[in-house]
Amino acid sequence: DIIVLELSLTLLPSKNAFISVINSLEDKLELEKLNKNLKVKIDDAIEESKLKNAILFQSSKMAAMGEMIDSIAHQWMQPIGVIGMKLQTLELDIELNKITEKRIKDVVETSEKQIQHLINTINEFRKFFRPNSRVERVSIKELIDSTILLMQDSLIKNNINIKLNGDIDILIDTNPSEFKHIFINLINNSQDAFNENKIDEHDRDIIFYIKKIDNKTSITISDNAGGIPKDIINNIFEPNFTTKTKGTGIGLYMTKQIINKNNSTINVKTIDNGTAFNILINS
Repeated sequence: DIIVLELSLTLLPSKNAFISVINSLEDKLELEKLNKNLKVKIDDAIEESKLKNAILFQSSKMAAMGEMIDSIAHQWMQPIGVIGMKLQTLELDIELNKITEKRIKDVVETSEKQIQHLINTINEFRKFFRPNSRVERVSIKELIDSTILLMQDSLIKNNINIKLNGDIDILIDTNPSEFKHIFINLINNSQDAFNENKIDEHDRDIIFYIKKIDNKTSITISDNAGGIPKDIINNIFEPNFTTKTKGTGIGLYMTKQIINKNNSTINVKTIDNGTAFNILINS
């Protein structure tokens, strides 16, 4: 058999002799081989985990897309209806010979306003679903307002009020699309709790409270939807964990993954008749 040896020679002070030490490197080489294989396995596991999270994130977005496409249709009906009504009344005024410059300006201004609302709505949906890894400096209020616009129809249908408190104009560096996805997941979680716990439709509030803590930004999202049972509250961020009949267990898991990726943290606790999620963002 061929074995690998390490030879070292040391000349003695008398310079008429030397010490020779021969060591076998078999164990060392075997250890290096094991370490190399282990590194390859770890790298493969990391890549597999990244791919899995990417697939889960896309699945979560696709699930949201199905609901939001319906929401787009509902949000567009009212502006289109307003424009149609204005044009019909304008046509009637023309037939009755009651048309005035003021009347025409009113129809034009109202229509332009409604058209702008249609454009803003579709642009928000496009930005949300378009892949984008760019980090931008945005205000938390802008992120919340965009999220409300995306979910407007669902919030109205479920009689949910969104309230903003604290320093809502704080700026953070983040990927806007990903952060809006966090807000959507948390709002959806509260929405489901309101309906499952049959909370009075005239008393459904989700409150955002933002404040600066040293060099960090704290965002607390709380509701009055009945709270999360103590026996499951520590499991809600686990993948595929859900207590809902039609739940996937992806939403809150992806929320935590996105927050971790942004070097931030999220915690949850039960408060008086509700739940509070706290996100701590490193500035």
